[in-house]
Amino acid sequence: MRFRRFQTLALACPILLAAAPAFAQQPARGTPAPTTPASSTAAQAAGGVRLAGNPLRIPTIGLTMHVPEGSTSQTTSFSTNTLTTVRPVEDIGVFTIQGRKSTDENLTPKQVGDGIIEKILADYGEVGAAGQVSKSKARVLARNSSLLIGDFEADRFYIELPPKRSIDPAPVHGYTIVVPGPGRVIVIEAMTDTNTFEQARSIYETCVATANFADPGDLATRRAASIRAGVRVFEQLTPEDYRAVFESFGIRWERLYTAEETGADIDATEHGYRRLKAWVGRRGELNPDKDQSKWSKADQQPGYLLQIDALLLDDLLRVDTQAVYFMSMDREEEAWTVRMAIRQNGQTGHWIETGARQGHSMSVTTTHGSSAPTVVRPLVQGEGYLSMVETYMLPPLLAHAGIPADFAFYTYQSRDGTIRMRSDSVEHAGTNTWKITSRINEDAPPQTAYITDAGEPLSTELADGRVWEPTSYEKLVRLWRDKSLPLD
Repeated sequence: MRFRRFQTLALACPILLAAAPAFAQQPARGTPAPTTPASSTAAQAAGGVRLAGNPLRIPTIGLTMHVPEGSTSQTTSFSTNTLTTVRPVEDIGVFTIQGRKSTDENLTPKQVGDGIIEKILADYGEVGAAGQVSKSKARVLARNSSLLIGDFEADRFYIELPPKRSIDPAPVHGYTIVVPGPGRVIVIEAMTDTNTFEQARSIYETCVATANFADPGDLATRRAASIRAGVRVFEQLTPEDYRAVFESFGIRWERLYTAEETGADIDATEHGYRRLKAWVGRRGELNPDKDQSKWSKADQQPGYLLQIDALLLDDLLRVDTQAVYFMSMDREEEAWTVRMAIRQNGQTGHWIETGARQGHSMSVTTTHGSSAPTVVRPLVQGEGYLSMVETYMLPPLLAHAGIPADFAFYTYQSRDGTIRMRSDSVEHAGTNTWKITSRINEDAPPQTAYITDAGEPLSTELADGRVWEPTSYEKLVRLWRDKSLPLD
Protein backbone atom coordinates (compact mmCIF):
# COMPACT_ATOMS: atom_id res chain seq x y z
CA MET A 1 0.00 0.00 0.00
CA ARG A 2 2.67 2.55 1.03
CA PHE A 3 4.95 1.61 -1.88
CA ARG A 4 2.20 2.25 -4.36
CA ARG A 5 1.18 5.52 -2.75
CA PHE A 6 4.65 6.94 -3.24
CA GLN A 7 4.98 5.66 -6.79
CA THR A 8 1.82 7.65 -7.49
CA LEU A 9 3.14 10.73 -5.71
CA ALA A 10 6.54 10.55 -7.33
CA LEU A 11 5.08 11.09 -10.78
CA ALA A 12 2.80 13.85 -9.58
CA CYS A 13 1.86 16.70 -11.88
CA PRO A 14 0.27 20.01 -10.92
CA ILE A 15 -2.91 18.17 -9.90
CA LEU A 16 -1.08 15.06 -8.66
CA LEU A 17 -1.98 12.69 -11.47
CA ALA A 18 -1.26 9.03 -10.71
CA ALA A 19 1.30 7.59 -13.10
CA ALA A 20 2.94 4.56 -11.53
CA PRO A 21 2.64 0.79 -11.91
CA ALA A 22 0.25 -1.27 -9.80
CA PHE A 23 2.02 -3.37 -7.19
CA ALA A 24 -0.85 -3.46 -4.68
CA GLN A 25 -4.57 -3.01 -4.44
CA GLN A 26 -5.97 0.47 -4.39
CA PRO A 27 -7.45 2.03 -1.24
CA ALA A 28 -11.17 2.49 -1.74
CA ARG A 29 -11.79 6.22 -1.97
CA GLY A 30 -14.17 8.71 -3.54
CA THR A 31 -16.28 11.73 -2.56
CA PRO A 32 -18.75 11.85 0.34
CA ALA A 33 -22.06 13.56 -0.10
CA PRO A 34 -22.37 16.32 0.80
CA THR A 35 -18.71 17.32 0.70
CA THR A 36 -16.34 20.26 1.02
CA PRO A 37 -12.57 20.31 0.52
CA ALA A 38 -12.14 20.21 4.29
CA SER A 39 -14.65 17.49 5.10
CA SER A 40 -13.79 15.14 2.25
CA THR A 41 -10.81 13.77 4.14
CA ALA A 42 -12.62 12.90 7.35
CA ALA A 43 -13.72 9.34 7.96
CA GLN A 44 -17.37 8.93 8.79
CA ALA A 45 -18.51 7.09 11.90
CA ALA A 46 -21.83 5.29 11.54
CA GLY A 47 -23.26 2.71 13.87
CA GLY A 48 -19.90 2.50 15.65
CA VAL A 49 -18.21 1.66 12.32
CA ARG A 50 -15.56 3.96 10.88
CA LEU A 51 -16.16 4.43 7.17
CA ALA A 52 -13.79 5.88 4.60
CA GLY A 53 -14.55 9.54 4.01
CA ASN A 54 -14.79 8.86 0.28
CA PRO A 55 -17.07 6.16 -1.09
CA LEU A 56 -16.30 3.23 -3.34
CA ARG A 57 -17.55 3.93 -6.86
CA ILE A 58 -18.41 1.26 -9.41
CA PRO A 59 -19.60 3.27 -12.44
CA THR A 60 -20.25 0.20 -14.59
CA ILE A 61 -23.17 -0.79 -12.34
CA GLY A 62 -24.03 2.72 -11.11
CA LEU A 63 -23.19 1.96 -7.45
CA THR A 64 -21.67 4.29 -4.86
CA MET A 65 -21.16 2.90 -1.34
CA HIS A 66 -19.05 3.76 1.70
CA VAL A 67 -16.74 0.98 2.88
CA PRO A 68 -14.74 0.53 6.11
CA GLU A 69 -11.85 2.94 6.60
CA GLY A 70 -8.60 1.50 5.24
CA SER A 71 -10.31 -1.10 3.04
CA THR A 72 -8.90 -2.16 -0.30
CA SER A 73 -11.01 -2.96 -3.35
CA GLN A 74 -10.51 -4.64 -6.70
CA THR A 75 -12.97 -4.76 -9.61
CA THR A 76 -13.02 -7.23 -12.50
CA SER A 77 -15.47 -7.45 -15.39
CA PHE A 78 -16.49 -10.51 -17.38
CA SER A 79 -19.10 -10.69 -20.11
CA THR A 80 -22.02 -8.52 -18.90
CA ASN A 81 -21.18 -8.97 -15.20
CA THR A 82 -18.96 -7.04 -12.78
CA LEU A 83 -17.41 -8.30 -9.53
CA THR A 84 -15.83 -6.06 -6.89
CA THR A 85 -14.08 -7.47 -3.81
CA VAL A 86 -13.72 -5.31 -0.70
CA ARG A 87 -11.29 -6.36 2.05
CA PRO A 88 -11.71 -4.49 5.36
CA VAL A 89 -8.72 -3.99 7.61
CA GLU A 90 -10.46 -6.02 10.34
CA ASP A 91 -10.02 -9.79 10.00
CA ILE A 92 -13.72 -10.46 9.47
CA GLY A 93 -13.76 -11.84 5.94
CA VAL A 94 -14.57 -10.00 2.71
CA PHE A 95 -17.47 -8.34 0.94
CA THR A 96 -18.20 -8.82 -2.74
CA ILE A 97 -20.43 -6.73 -5.00
CA GLN A 98 -21.79 -8.30 -8.16
CA GLY A 99 -23.61 -6.57 -10.95
CA ARG A 100 -25.69 -8.90 -13.09
CA LYS A 101 -28.06 -8.51 -16.02
CA SER A 102 -31.22 -10.55 -16.49
CA THR A 103 -33.53 -10.91 -19.46
CA ASP A 104 -36.45 -10.96 -17.00
CA GLU A 105 -37.29 -7.29 -16.56
CA ASN A 106 -39.94 -8.09 -13.93
CA LEU A 107 -37.54 -9.88 -11.59
CA THR A 108 -37.86 -8.86 -7.92
CA PRO A 109 -35.20 -8.94 -5.17
CA LYS A 110 -37.13 -11.67 -3.31
CA GLN A 111 -37.27 -13.86 -6.41
CA VAL A 112 -33.49 -13.55 -6.79
CA GLY A 113 -33.07 -14.33 -3.08
CA ASP A 114 -35.35 -17.36 -3.32
CA GLY A 115 -33.21 -18.73 -6.12
CA ILE A 116 -29.95 -18.23 -4.19
CA ILE A 117 -31.35 -19.85 -1.03
CA GLU A 118 -32.78 -22.79 -2.96
CA LYS A 119 -29.47 -23.46 -4.68
CA ILE A 120 -27.38 -23.25 -1.49
CA LEU A 121 -29.72 -25.53 0.46
CA ALA A 122 -29.65 -28.00 -2.42
CA ASP A 123 -25.85 -27.90 -2.61
CA TYR A 124 -25.62 -28.93 1.06
CA GLY A 125 -28.69 -31.15 1.26
CA GLU A 126 -30.06 -34.48 0.21
CA VAL A 127 -32.36 -34.59 -2.79
CA GLY A 128 -35.25 -37.02 -2.58
CA ALA A 129 -36.90 -38.98 -5.38
CA ALA A 130 -39.42 -36.22 -6.01
CA GLY A 131 -36.62 -33.69 -6.33
CA GLN A 132 -37.29 -32.21 -2.90
CA VAL A 133 -34.32 -31.09 -0.81
CA SER A 134 -34.25 -32.41 2.73
CA LYS A 135 -31.80 -32.52 5.62
CA SER A 136 -29.71 -29.66 4.27
CA LYS A 137 -26.62 -28.98 6.31
CA ALA A 138 -26.99 -25.28 5.51
CA ARG A 139 -29.56 -23.17 7.33
CA VAL A 140 -31.04 -19.71 6.96
CA LEU A 141 -30.26 -17.68 10.08
CA ALA A 142 -32.34 -14.58 9.32
CA ARG A 143 -34.17 -12.96 6.43
CA ASN A 144 -35.82 -9.62 5.73
CA SER A 145 -37.52 -9.30 2.35
CA SER A 146 -39.04 -5.86 2.95
CA LEU A 147 -35.92 -3.71 3.24
CA LEU A 148 -35.51 -0.33 1.59
CA ILE A 149 -32.02 0.74 0.48
CA GLY A 150 -32.10 4.19 -0.97
CA ASP A 151 -35.30 4.27 -2.98
CA PHE A 152 -35.28 0.57 -3.84
CA GLU A 153 -36.72 -2.57 -2.29
CA ALA A 154 -34.14 -5.11 -1.14
CA ASP A 155 -33.96 -8.66 0.17
CA ARG A 156 -31.44 -9.63 2.86
CA PHE A 157 -30.64 -12.98 4.45
CA TYR A 158 -27.83 -14.85 6.17
CA ILE A 159 -27.01 -18.51 5.62
CA GLU A 160 -24.78 -20.68 7.80
CA LEU A 161 -22.86 -23.36 5.93
CA PRO A 162 -21.38 -26.55 7.38
CA PRO A 163 -17.70 -26.26 8.44
CA LYS A 164 -15.06 -28.35 6.71
CA ARG A 165 -13.99 -29.75 10.09
CA SER A 166 -15.94 -30.03 13.31
CA ILE A 167 -13.39 -27.88 15.12
CA ASP A 168 -13.68 -25.04 12.58
CA PRO A 169 -16.13 -22.14 12.87
CA ALA A 170 -19.02 -22.45 10.44
CA PRO A 171 -18.91 -20.15 7.39
CA VAL A 172 -21.68 -17.55 7.26
CA HIS A 173 -22.68 -15.73 4.07
CA GLY A 174 -24.88 -12.65 4.04
CA TYR A 175 -26.71 -11.47 0.93
CA THR A 176 -28.35 -8.14 0.12
CA ILE A 177 -30.11 -8.05 -3.23
CA VAL A 178 -31.30 -4.90 -4.99
CA VAL A 179 -32.94 -4.55 -8.41
CA PRO A 180 -32.48 -0.84 -9.18
CA GLY A 181 -33.81 -1.14 -12.72
CA PRO A 182 -35.46 -3.61 -15.10
CA GLY A 183 -33.10 -6.56 -15.49
CA ARG A 184 -30.42 -4.92 -13.32
CA VAL A 185 -29.49 -7.05 -10.30
CA ILE A 186 -26.93 -6.08 -7.68
CA VAL A 187 -25.89 -8.66 -5.08
CA ILE A 188 -23.79 -7.49 -2.11
CA GLU A 189 -22.42 -10.51 -0.27
CA ALA A 190 -20.55 -10.77 3.03
CA MET A 191 -18.39 -13.84 3.71
CA THR A 192 -17.43 -14.44 7.34
CA ASP A 193 -17.83 -17.18 9.99
CA THR A 194 -19.61 -17.75 13.28
CA ASN A 195 -16.67 -16.40 15.31
CA THR A 196 -16.79 -12.97 13.66
CA PHE A 197 -20.40 -12.93 12.45
CA GLU A 198 -21.79 -10.25 14.77
CA GLN A 199 -18.94 -7.81 14.10
CA ALA A 200 -19.01 -8.50 10.37
CA ARG A 201 -22.79 -8.13 10.27
CA SER A 202 -22.64 -4.71 11.92
CA ILE A 203 -19.98 -3.45 9.48
CA TYR A 204 -21.68 -5.02 6.47
CA GLU A 205 -25.15 -3.63 7.20
CA THR A 206 -23.73 -0.18 7.97
CA CYS A 207 -21.91 -0.10 4.63
CA VAL A 208 -24.84 -1.38 2.60
CA ALA A 209 -27.12 1.25 4.15
CA THR A 210 -24.97 3.94 2.49
CA ALA A 211 -25.42 2.49 -1.02
CA ASN A 212 -26.74 4.74 -3.78
CA PHE A 213 -27.76 3.52 -7.21
CA ALA A 214 -27.68 5.40 -10.49
CA ASP A 215 -28.69 4.36 -13.98
CA PRO A 216 -25.52 3.36 -15.90
CA GLY A 217 -27.25 4.57 -19.04
CA ASP A 218 -27.57 8.06 -17.58
CA LEU A 219 -23.94 7.90 -16.45
CA ALA A 220 -22.86 6.89 -19.97
CA THR A 221 -24.82 9.79 -21.44
CA ARG A 222 -23.19 12.28 -19.07
CA ARG A 223 -19.73 10.82 -19.77
CA ALA A 224 -20.28 11.15 -23.52
CA ALA A 225 -21.35 14.78 -23.11
CA SER A 226 -18.26 15.51 -20.99
CA ILE A 227 -15.99 13.87 -23.58
CA ARG A 228 -17.55 16.01 -26.34
CA ALA A 229 -17.01 19.11 -24.19
CA GLY A 230 -13.37 18.10 -23.69
CA VAL A 231 -12.85 17.63 -27.43
CA ARG A 232 -14.39 21.04 -28.16
CA VAL A 233 -12.28 22.92 -25.62
CA PHE A 234 -9.05 21.55 -27.11
CA GLU A 235 -10.26 22.29 -30.64
CA GLN A 236 -10.51 25.93 -29.55
CA LEU A 237 -6.92 26.03 -28.27
CA THR A 238 -4.69 27.28 -31.07
CA PRO A 239 -0.91 26.75 -31.48
CA GLU A 240 -0.54 30.32 -30.23
CA ASP A 241 -2.48 29.38 -27.07
CA TYR A 242 -0.22 26.39 -26.46
CA ARG A 243 2.91 28.47 -26.97
CA ALA A 244 1.61 31.15 -24.57
CA VAL A 245 0.93 28.58 -21.83
CA PHE A 246 4.29 26.82 -22.18
CA GLU A 247 6.42 29.93 -22.60
CA SER A 248 4.87 31.58 -19.53
CA PHE A 249 5.21 28.47 -17.35
CA GLY A 250 8.94 28.70 -16.67
CA ILE A 251 10.27 26.85 -13.61
CA ARG A 252 8.05 26.31 -10.58
CA TRP A 253 8.70 24.85 -7.12
CA GLU A 254 5.98 23.32 -4.96
CA ARG A 255 5.95 21.66 -1.54
CA LEU A 256 3.64 18.88 -0.36
CA TYR A 257 2.62 19.15 3.28
CA THR A 258 -0.07 18.63 5.88
CA ALA A 259 -0.91 21.77 7.83
CA GLU A 260 -1.17 21.90 11.62
CA GLU A 261 -3.66 23.95 13.64
CA THR A 262 -1.14 26.76 14.13
CA GLY A 263 -0.94 27.31 10.38
CA ALA A 264 2.80 27.91 10.68
CA ASP A 265 5.06 26.34 8.03
CA ILE A 266 7.52 25.23 10.68
CA ASP A 267 4.81 23.16 12.40
CA ALA A 268 3.52 21.52 9.21
CA THR A 269 4.43 17.97 8.23
CA GLU A 270 6.50 17.95 5.05
CA HIS A 271 5.85 15.10 2.61
CA GLY A 272 7.89 16.22 -0.36
CA TYR A 273 8.61 18.81 -3.01
CA ARG A 274 8.84 19.04 -6.77
CA ARG A 275 10.35 21.19 -9.48
CA LEU A 276 8.35 21.64 -12.69
CA LYS A 277 9.62 23.08 -15.93
CA ALA A 278 7.63 23.49 -19.17
CA TRP A 279 8.95 24.92 -22.41
CA VAL A 280 8.80 24.88 -26.19
CA GLY A 281 11.74 22.92 -27.55
CA ARG A 282 12.79 19.83 -29.48
CA ARG A 283 12.40 16.10 -28.99
CA GLY A 284 16.12 15.58 -28.38
CA GLU A 285 15.75 17.40 -25.04
CA LEU A 286 14.12 14.26 -23.66
CA ASN A 287 17.69 13.09 -23.05
CA PRO A 288 19.65 16.02 -21.56
CA ASP A 289 22.83 13.93 -21.50
CA LYS A 290 22.92 13.59 -25.28
CA ASP A 291 25.13 16.13 -27.02
CA GLN A 292 23.05 18.32 -29.35
CA SER A 293 25.67 17.89 -32.09
CA LYS A 294 24.74 14.20 -32.16
CA TRP A 295 21.02 14.71 -32.48
CA SER A 296 19.26 12.69 -35.17
CA LYS A 297 16.62 14.06 -37.52
CA ALA A 298 13.94 12.79 -35.11
CA ASP A 299 15.64 14.65 -32.25
CA GLN A 300 15.20 17.90 -34.19
CA GLN A 301 11.39 17.60 -34.12
CA PRO A 302 9.85 20.71 -32.48
CA GLY A 303 7.29 20.35 -29.75
CA TYR A 304 6.27 20.97 -26.16
CA LEU A 305 8.18 19.56 -23.17
CA LEU A 306 7.59 19.14 -19.46
CA GLN A 307 10.03 17.98 -16.80
CA ILE A 308 9.07 17.00 -13.24
CA ASP A 309 11.71 16.35 -10.56
CA ALA A 310 10.23 15.21 -7.24
CA LEU A 311 11.33 14.01 -3.82
CA LEU A 312 8.80 12.40 -1.47
CA LEU A 313 9.17 11.14 2.08
CA ASP A 314 7.31 8.94 4.53
CA ASP A 315 9.13 7.76 7.68
CA LEU A 316 12.15 5.81 6.37
CA LEU A 317 10.89 5.66 2.79
CA ARG A 318 12.18 8.09 0.18
CA VAL A 319 11.23 8.30 -3.50
CA ASP A 320 13.20 10.34 -6.05
CA THR A 321 11.71 10.79 -9.51
CA GLN A 322 12.64 12.50 -12.76
CA ALA A 323 10.08 12.52 -15.57
CA VAL A 324 10.46 14.20 -18.98
CA TYR A 325 7.58 14.36 -21.50
CA PHE A 326 7.45 15.50 -25.14
CA MET A 327 4.54 16.20 -27.52
CA SER A 328 4.82 17.24 -31.16
CA MET A 329 3.29 20.53 -32.32
CA ASP A 330 0.46 18.75 -34.10
CA ARG A 331 -0.31 16.58 -31.00
CA GLU A 332 0.06 13.42 -33.13
CA GLU A 333 3.30 12.19 -31.52
CA GLU A 334 4.61 11.96 -27.98
CA ALA A 335 7.39 10.34 -25.99
CA TRP A 336 8.44 10.22 -22.36
CA THR A 337 10.92 8.76 -19.91
CA VAL A 338 10.34 8.36 -16.17
CA ARG A 339 13.03 7.24 -13.73
CA MET A 340 12.26 6.46 -10.12
CA ALA A 341 14.46 5.43 -7.17
CA ILE A 342 12.85 4.07 -4.00
CA ARG A 343 15.12 4.09 -0.95
CA GLN A 344 14.40 2.33 2.33
CA ASN A 345 16.57 0.76 5.04
CA GLY A 346 19.75 1.31 3.07
CA GLN A 347 18.40 -0.36 -0.06
CA THR A 348 17.44 1.28 -3.34
CA GLY A 349 15.01 -0.05 -5.94
CA HIS A 350 14.72 1.37 -9.44
CA TRP A 351 11.75 1.69 -11.80
CA ILE A 352 11.92 3.05 -15.35
CA GLU A 353 9.15 3.71 -17.85
CA THR A 354 9.61 4.78 -21.45
CA GLY A 355 6.70 5.43 -23.76
CA ALA A 356 6.05 6.62 -27.30
CA ARG A 357 2.98 7.22 -29.45
CA GLN A 358 2.53 8.00 -33.11
CA GLY A 359 -1.07 8.64 -34.04
CA HIS A 360 -3.15 5.85 -32.51
CA SER A 361 -0.22 3.49 -32.00
CA MET A 362 1.37 3.47 -28.53
CA SER A 363 4.05 1.35 -26.85
CA VAL A 364 5.13 1.59 -23.19
CA THR A 365 8.05 -0.33 -21.65
CA THR A 366 8.58 -0.59 -17.89
CA THR A 367 11.49 -2.09 -15.98
CA HIS A 368 11.38 -2.75 -12.25
CA GLY A 369 14.74 -3.60 -10.69
CA SER A 370 16.32 -6.62 -12.32
CA SER A 371 13.01 -7.94 -13.64
CA ALA A 372 12.53 -8.42 -17.35
CA PRO A 373 11.01 -5.40 -19.11
CA THR A 374 7.23 -5.34 -19.54
CA VAL A 375 5.74 -3.95 -22.74
CA VAL A 376 2.14 -2.84 -23.18
CA ARG A 377 0.53 -1.42 -26.32
CA PRO A 378 -2.65 0.41 -25.30
CA LEU A 379 -5.09 1.17 -28.09
CA VAL A 380 -5.97 4.84 -28.61
CA GLN A 381 -9.55 4.90 -29.83
CA GLY A 382 -11.98 7.64 -30.75
CA GLU A 383 -11.85 11.26 -29.67
CA GLY A 384 -10.84 12.86 -26.41
CA TYR A 385 -7.34 11.44 -25.93
CA LEU A 386 -4.77 13.67 -24.20
CA SER A 387 -1.02 13.19 -24.46
CA MET A 388 1.01 12.85 -21.27
CA VAL A 389 2.21 16.46 -21.69
CA GLU A 390 -1.36 17.75 -22.00
CA THR A 391 -2.50 15.61 -19.09
CA TYR A 392 0.09 17.08 -16.74
CA MET A 393 -0.43 20.62 -18.11
CA LEU A 394 -4.21 20.38 -18.00
CA PRO A 395 -4.90 22.97 -15.24
CA PRO A 396 -3.09 25.88 -16.96
CA LEU A 397 -4.51 24.85 -20.34
CA LEU A 398 -8.07 24.79 -18.98
CA ALA A 399 -7.51 28.07 -17.15
CA HIS A 400 -6.25 29.58 -20.41
CA ALA A 401 -9.36 28.33 -22.23
CA GLY A 402 -11.52 29.94 -19.51
CA ILE A 403 -14.65 27.83 -20.01
CA PRO A 404 -16.58 26.70 -16.91
CA ALA A 405 -17.94 23.21 -17.65
CA ASP A 406 -17.60 19.50 -16.90
CA PHE A 407 -14.97 17.86 -19.10
CA ALA A 408 -13.74 14.30 -19.60
CA PHE A 409 -10.70 12.97 -21.42
CA TYR A 410 -8.91 9.69 -22.09
CA THR A 411 -5.35 9.45 -20.76
CA TYR A 412 -2.68 6.79 -20.43
CA GLN A 413 -2.28 5.77 -16.78
CA SER A 414 0.89 3.90 -15.88
CA ARG A 415 -0.51 2.40 -12.71
CA ASP A 416 -3.01 0.40 -14.76
CA GLY A 417 -0.97 0.13 -17.94
CA THR A 418 -3.96 1.23 -19.96
CA ILE A 419 -5.94 4.23 -21.19
CA ARG A 420 -8.73 5.35 -18.87
CA MET A 421 -11.19 8.21 -18.64
CA ARG A 422 -10.54 11.13 -16.29
CA SER A 423 -12.93 13.95 -15.43
CA ASP A 424 -12.39 17.63 -14.66
CA SER A 425 -14.96 20.14 -13.46
CA VAL A 426 -14.01 23.79 -14.04
CA GLU A 427 -15.75 26.65 -12.23
CA HIS A 428 -15.13 30.22 -11.12
CA ALA A 429 -13.78 30.59 -7.59
CA GLY A 430 -13.63 34.34 -7.22
CA THR A 431 -12.03 37.11 -9.22
CA ASN A 432 -9.41 35.83 -11.66
CA THR A 433 -9.42 32.41 -10.02
CA TRP A 434 -10.53 29.00 -11.25
CA LYS A 435 -11.37 25.90 -9.24
CA ILE A 436 -10.68 22.61 -11.05
CA THR A 437 -11.94 19.44 -9.39
CA SER A 438 -10.40 16.36 -10.96
CA ARG A 439 -10.57 12.58 -10.83
CA ILE A 440 -7.72 10.87 -12.64
CA ASN A 441 -10.06 7.92 -13.24
CA GLU A 442 -13.55 6.90 -12.17
CA ASP A 443 -12.24 4.97 -9.14
CA ALA A 444 -9.98 7.72 -7.83
CA PRO A 445 -10.70 10.28 -5.10
CA PRO A 446 -11.12 13.92 -6.13
CA GLN A 447 -8.42 16.54 -5.90
CA THR A 448 -9.05 20.25 -6.18
CA ALA A 449 -6.71 22.76 -7.81
CA TYR A 450 -7.06 26.52 -7.48
CA ILE A 451 -5.37 28.42 -10.30
CA THR A 452 -5.32 31.97 -11.63
CA ASP A 453 -6.46 33.12 -15.05
CA ALA A 454 -2.78 33.34 -15.96
CA GLY A 455 -2.31 29.66 -15.14
CA GLU A 456 -0.38 30.20 -11.91
CA PRO A 457 -1.19 27.59 -9.23
CA LEU A 458 -2.49 28.73 -5.85
CA SER A 459 -2.89 25.33 -4.19
CA THR A 460 -3.95 21.75 -4.88
CA GLU A 461 -5.92 19.98 -2.15
CA LEU A 462 -5.75 16.18 -2.09
CA ALA A 463 -8.46 13.93 -0.71
CA ASP A 464 -6.29 12.82 2.24
CA GLY A 465 -5.70 16.36 3.53
CA ARG A 466 -2.28 16.99 2.01
CA VAL A 467 -1.70 20.13 -0.03
CA TRP A 468 0.61 21.06 -2.89
CA GLU A 469 1.51 24.73 -2.56
CA PRO A 470 3.77 26.98 -4.66
CA THR A 471 7.01 28.09 -3.03
CA SER A 472 10.43 29.34 -4.04
CA TYR A 473 13.68 27.43 -4.11
CA GLU A 474 15.12 29.67 -1.39
CA LYS A 475 12.12 29.26 0.94
CA LEU A 476 12.06 25.51 0.38
CA VAL A 477 15.76 25.08 1.16
CA ARG A 478 15.47 27.22 4.29
CA LEU A 479 12.39 25.34 5.54
CA TRP A 480 13.79 21.87 4.92
CA ARG A 481 17.11 22.80 6.51
CA ASP A 482 15.31 24.09 9.59
CA LYS A 483 13.54 20.71 9.79
CA SER A 484 16.71 18.69 9.08
CA LEU A 485 15.13 17.14 5.98
CA PRO A 486 17.16 15.86 2.98
CA LEU A 487 17.88 18.26 0.15
CA ASP A 488 20.40 16.18 -1.85
